[in-house]
Amino acid sequence: MTRLRGVLIGCGHISRSHLPGWAASPDAEIVAVCDLDRARAEARAAEFGIARAYADPAAALDTERPDFVDIATRPETHHELIALAAGRGVHVLCQKPLAPSLAAAEAMAAACRRAGVRFMVTEMWRWLPWYRAIAARLAEGEIGPVHYCRFQGGRHAFRRQRPINDTQPYFADMPMLLIYEMLIHWIDTARYLFGEVDGVYARTARLNPVIAGEDVALLVLSHAGGVTTLLDHSWGSAPERRERRRRDANVLVEGRDGSYRFDDADGVLVRLDLDGDETVIGRYKEAGDPFLAAFAACLGHFAACLRAGAPFESEIEDNLRTLAVTLAAYESARTNQVVRV
Repeated sequence: MTRLRGVLIGCGHISRSHLPGWAASPDAEIVAVCDLDRARAEARAAEFGIARAYADPAAALDTERPDFVDIATRPETHHELIALAAGRGVHVLCQKPLAPSLAAAEAMAAACRRAGVRFMVTEMWRWLPWYRAIAARLAEGEIGPVHYCRFQGGRHAFRRQRPINDTQPYFADMPMLLIYEMLIHWIDTARYLFGEVDGVYARTARLNPVIAGEDVALLVLSHAGGVTTLLDHSWGSAPERRERRRRDANVLVEGRDGSYRFDDADGVLVRLDLDGDETVIGRYKEAGDPFLAAFAACLGHFAACLRAGAPFESEIEDNLRTLAVTLAAYESARTNQVVRV
């Protein structure tokens, strides 16, 4: 069957993870890329063997007439680009974080509903292979009912002069930073594993004097099903030890009859019995980059569901709930109160 045709808008840092994912999809292909910086679009097209590059999103959509658009741009651009696609009847895949307010995100969802186009958010963290393995084993009841989960991110500090980092220097100007950009992944994964969140308590701090947003965050999520999830991360602290920077968290999931522990530094997931014995479940960094694999799985899921008319895992309505928890964390940090979601 002919593959679905897509246009990627946004050729920055994250596009290097999207384009290999699309290359692996049997259901879809990227036929053109677009970036306001034409030279960057042309460079990305040459790098990945894509025939055409554009600087104008409207021209790209009008010329290519794609089945879908993959929006990989900064949050403040999402509303205009989604409206552009919806107005042309083009299905939408859009990077997280979707928007700085629920009202803005709901307006994007409404535009797609009115146009009759489908809308999924690129929330790929839940596709990391260790979380898929944990979810499958939880469904089997291997460690009994779960009561607690902890995501503990590695410590590192951005530079204390600009640019604060090389790949995403715009982080310095974001009024919502660590929770909005990073912990949103873990919030979505916690919802995927343990169900809906009905309350959140958050503490945040800004240690780096040259940034606008928070670079330290501690969140406690209460799930409607009884699980408590702790999220702990810092982009402003000295590393606890000299090791390569971790991309994910060390994760602990505790159940009545045992636990799961994932060590991100070595990529190993183990099951712990109540007497402390360990059984290795998976080694996830021996066969390539698991993050590229997660992007490929997420994008492939979008294409396969679009073709089959099946529901997306991170349909816009689902991702609105992740965004609601994320924004509730900021309200909690502001008021120093538990916020109901």
